[in-house]
Amino acid sequence: MTPTANTLPAKTNFKIVVAFCSMLTGTGAMFTATTSYGYPDNEHASQSQMKHRGPDFAKLATELELTGEQSAQLKTTLKSHRKEKKAAHQALRQKHKAERKEIRASHKQELDSKLANFLTQEQIIKLHETRKENKPHHSRKHGCKH
Repeated sequence: MTPTANTLPAKTNFKIVVAFCSMLTGTGAMFTATTSYGYPDNEHASQSQMKHRGPDFAKLATELELTGEQSAQLKTTLKSHRKEKKAAHQALRQKHKAERKEIRASHKQELDSKLANFLTQEQIIKLHETRKENKPHHSRKHGCKH
């Protein structure tokens, strides 16, 4: 009589399942690696695989059949527009940052007034200090600095 899945010990079944899952995972990773990376027209290419960021002015000039003067004007206009857009975005981020700070301060005052109904001022201060110390530190995406 040959052993079947039903007659094998539980540890052996677990080992078979782990081996099978590992094999599937490895095959999936190889498939992904061979179909997703290394091709210039891949839309999932990493930043390091891209030639540059922004429009390809030579390609645009050819496709739009621009003269040399038009091409230069287009390049200047698009670059200027990008700088303006970047500055506007930065200003908006600063505005939102200030608004969030005001909202947090308002919420803190609101909480303090509710806590003052049953805690002393010292207890409220200690509560805030304890909460701040015990607050988990979250890593920021994109390298944002505090």
